[in-house]
Formats: sequence, structure tokens, C-alpha cells
Amino acid sequence: MENQHIITLGNGVRIVHLQVKHSEIVHCGFMINAGSRDENTENNGVAHFIEHTVFKGTEKRKSHHILRRIENVGGELNAYTTREKTCYYASSLKQYAARSVDLLADITFNSIFPEKEIEKEKKVILEEIDMYDDSPEESIYDEFYTYLFKDHSLGYNILGTKKTVPALNRMKILDFIGAHYSADKLLLSIVG
Repeated sequence: MENQHIITLGNGVRIVHLQVKHSEIVHCGFMINAGSRDENTENNGVAHFIEHTVFKGTEKRKSHHILRRIENVGGELNAYTTREKTCYYASSLKQYAARSVDLLADITFNSIFPEKEIEKEKKVILEEIDMYDDSPEESIYDEFYTYLFKDHSLGYNILGTKKTVPALNRMKILDFIGAHYSADKLLLSIVG
């Protein structure tokens, strides 16, 4: 595409920018090439758990500062985890694009994972597992993956299990990040 620019920084992080001149909105996100397929039986659910806990504080921002940074200017901040990747993203008016990228970089690289917040988030995710289990039209896909990829991480539930989530801790989080959040696995996408 003519308006698409791909840059690889010296550290290996790739930046993909698609210029859209007719829009006042900018969508940007960090995509990390790490998801539940990169887990094992001990840390199943950790990629999704990290996705939840990056919003709980960084070296320079408290949780409420993170949540309000984009929302105060009418934007949206969110995240998701799949078997293949984890994504932290924001949408805002174009004049707040730098604010969005700065915040996304902060939560991706500088999250502190406070122990108190980790314990709270375990309960949230266990409730999420219960809600998911109560929805057969959703959980049937996981059953299919479990059957199809028996004894392989692609068959694991993205949320983790009622056994693995309570066992997650700050060390397991930092180990997973250390192993999978390397520059060559990161892509910053900006559309707008």
C-alpha cells in the first residue's frame, strides 16, 4: 500500500504505520507474538493474566492514571489475548496519538505487577472462567481445541484453569515476560 510505512528500529521492534488522511481517529497498539501457545502446564493462563495486570500500575503511573489517560480525552484503552498473540491497544482523536503510544509503551515495558493486585486479579479471572464455563456456545471452541491439540499448549484454555490461575505469581509473570516480550516479538501498529 502506498500510505503504509514499515520501520524496524535498531532494537528489532517493528513499527507499521498506515496513514489514513480522511479520519480524525488514530488506532494504535502493541502486538506481542506471545499467547497461550507459549505456556506450559505450570503457567497456563499467564499470558491472559499479564494482559489483565499491566493496567495495575507502572513505574510512573498508578492504575487510575493508566485508565484515565486516554479515557479523559474521549479515547478507548483495551487489550486481548489469543493463542497466538497479546495486544494492548488504544483509539483516540489524532491529536492524542502520541499520548496513546506513550501510555501503551509504558504498560508494555514498565508494568510493576503489584502483589496485592495480582491476588485481586486471580479472583476476577476465576470468575471469568466460571462465566465462560456457563456459556456452552463459547466453551465448545475450547473443548474442540483441547481435543484437536491434546497434550499441546494450543489445546490449553487461554484463561487458564481453576488450578493454574491461583498458582500464578509475580515471578511466573516476570519469567514469561522475560522469555517472550523481546523486541523481535513486538510490533507497534498505528493506523490514522
